[in-house]
Amino acid sequence: MKLYYDHPAENWHESLPLGNGRIGAMVYGGTKKEILALNEDTLWSGYPEKTQKKLPEGYLEKVRELTEKREYQKAMEYLEECFSSSEDVQMYVPFGNVYMEMLDGTEEISDYHRELCLDTAEVRITYKNQGALVEKSCIVSQPAQVLVYKIRSEKAFSLKLYVEGGYARESCCTDGILKTKGQCPGRVPFTVGEGGSEKAVPVFPEEPEKQGMCYEGWGKIVTDGKVNEAGNAVIVENAEEVTLYYGIRSSFAGFDRHPVIEGRCPEELLKADFDCTGKSYEALRTEHLKEYQKYYKRVSFSLGEKDEYAEKDLRQRLTDFQDHPEDVGLNALLFQYGRYLLIAASRPGTQAANLQGIWNAELVPPWFSDYTININTEMNYWQTGPCNLEEMGEPLVRLCEEMAADGKETAMHYFGKEGVCSFHNTDLWRKTTPADGRAEWNFWPMGYAWLCRNLYDQYLFTEDRAYLERIYPVLKENVRFCVEGVVGTAQGYAMSPATSPENDFLFGEEKKEKLTVAQYTENENAIVRNLLRDYLEAGRILG
Repeated sequence: MKLYYDHPAENWHESLPLGNGRIGAMVYGGTKKEILALNEDTLWSGYPEKTQKKLPEGYLEKVRELTEKREYQKAMEYLEECFSSSEDVQMYVPFGNVYMEMLDGTEEISDYHRELCLDTAEVRITYKNQGALVEKSCIVSQPAQVLVYKIRSEKAFSLKLYVEGGYARESCCTDGILKTKGQCPGRVPFTVGEGGSEKAVPVFPEEPEKQGMCYEGWGKIVTDGKVNEAGNAVIVENAEEVTLYYGIRSSFAGFDRHPVIEGRCPEELLKADFDCTGKSYEALRTEHLKEYQKYYKRVSFSLGEKDEYAEKDLRQRLTDFQDHPEDVGLNALLFQYGRYLLIAASRPGTQAANLQGIWNAELVPPWFSDYTININTEMNYWQTGPCNLEEMGEPLVRLCEEMAADGKETAMHYFGKEGVCSFHNTDLWRKTTPADGRAEWNFWPMGYAWLCRNLYDQYLFTEDRAYLERIYPVLKENVRFCVEGVVGTAQGYAMSPATSPENDFLFGEEKKEKLTVAQYTENENAIVRNLLRDYLEAGRILG
């Protein structure tokens, strides 16, 4: 089970992902210059803020009346006008790139091999430079909470270590450690463009109460060569072996705490993490394998004999698949890769996997790399039960628990109802209010209720009564909103008015008019039916 390439990554999309749920790394496998594109799961813009906006009195009843009269265009336009001042989510931002640049002369590279081994959650790179064997390996350890990267060469080499990118503000060497400090933007005023493209101008106010997350990254090199501090870089000379330890921490203290005024001290957290630097790569790898494989090895999957395509460059293998559908090993590899990515992006105690897991290189990522809970977040966690990864679902449970405070205000403010609800996306600060833009995505208060299906589905796989006790309050408050929110129609009770996420329906004599706001939709009604069924069943089980 390996993703194998016979060349270094040419860009971020070709690099290989590692993660321990909190720290994410994309490893390029370069020869002259290695790039580690890093993320940490709490590096988000902004801080806790109430985003409920004033709405016209009786707006919901007006929209409902318009849909009852089948005046759908007017209903849609009125809703979009009412929600035009809504704020979007904050964004998930990258830490930046760690570079290890070789300072030796001309390269003559042969026998290049780069792989991500799913069985060990390790990137390995081997090649020969002017005939001398070079071996590199990298893990992101959950027990040690650091990235560890080892280089071993038959011929002595020199390299330069430095950090660039992200929202870094300064780098310097102190006590043999390269320390990089940065700060995420404050609350960014986003404008959503057409086609999912986002435009944002990051802001960095002077007032502490308006500032964003502080963070630090520390890099320490252990080597048989000579280490020199060079301002914002570290120079290693005449080494045959180098081990880099890299850790990242932020000031995040909770979804409801200001990261600057009430934040934690990244330096103190990193000091504790760096106790591991006295251990070798091999020792940390042993700890890493014990922790990782207890999850990964629960499921094996085979579709036949030995995989004859396993040593083929994956990019070429994908290209050739249309002509070689007998390469069934590719299906097995994709299945285990999905399990691997969830283990790497979501662990007990971390943040939930967002739109890109934990891997993002963009200062303003597509769709802000948020939690889009009208399908994407649910999809991330569909595999926890079938693929025996129940522990990886814990961050999703905690996200649902933490949404309750804001979700209660949103239910009352926008609908005048008890219980909790959330519109179509949320973020680190657990925003539940609508975003700006079109009604087809921003008027849909069922995100929270739909997440409840994930939570209860997990119970059906484990039948863990303590777990069911934990999620029961989340189910209950969503049920409260749905029971209060439905209204009588000619066809029975329904959420009304309603939409179906990012979906249009055709209306008018020639069925050419694309509309989004209806009297009711099967999407919203099905979510309510499912939730009520699960809640009643949970109530019977718990007595």
